[in-house]
Amino acid sequence: MKHSQTLVLGLRLCLICAVAALCLGLLNEVTEPAIVARKVQEEKDALAWLIPEGRPGEKVAVEGDAAVTAYYPVSVAGSSERYILDLRGAGYGGDMKILAAYMPDGTLLGAKLLDNQETPGLGKRAESPVYMDMFAGRGSAGAPVPASKEMLGSGGGEGAAGSSAAAESRGRFRFFPRGAAEGGTDAVSGATVTFLGVSRALAAGAAYVRREWGGS
Repeated sequence: MKHSQTLVLGLRLCLICAVAALCLGLLNEVTEPAIVARKVQEEKDALAWLIPEGRPGEKVAVEGDAAVTAYYPVSVAGSSERYILDLRGAGYGGDMKILAAYMPDGTLLGAKLLDNQETPGLGKRAESPVYMDMFAGRGSAGAPVPASKEMLGSGGGEGAAGSSAAAESRGRFRFFPRGAAEGGTDAVSGATVTFLGVSRALAAGAAYVRREWGGS
């Protein structure tokens, strides 16, 4: 009798698992196209936002680079003088997808964090455009991308001038003094891994652009 009850219980559990798996499969089949479509639209919106005056060309895949997975040449006034890179950064929750726009000398014009699994209230702050403002204007050979909290908002000669130039050219950035509430060191407090993942990816992107199109 006891053996029979155990068998029945086992069959019931198997049936429940099978039904649950079927439901999850159906749910995934229904929602996956919508998720894919949303991600495609988010990328299109980011491309348009990064260089509003330009027109991105076809996406070109990049092989063998740990950070740069692809790039878009961007035509501005009829010539390709901007580049948007599809970057992969290592975040606290795993890989992060970042789109970043550069000048040929590696100067960062702007960046947008897309797919990520960072912590809400901490690493998720990097999704804000204000967060990426901290890196704008950096990336050329004389103005490296900030690689530590101490480098944020510290001026940096050419880097500070580059930041102002980028802000004026795009008319969208706001820059904050070191440690300000919305930018500087406070913006990365408690989310060092996210910050390092973003900064290293942006620095790798700048180096790639300089190497491919900036002559260095």
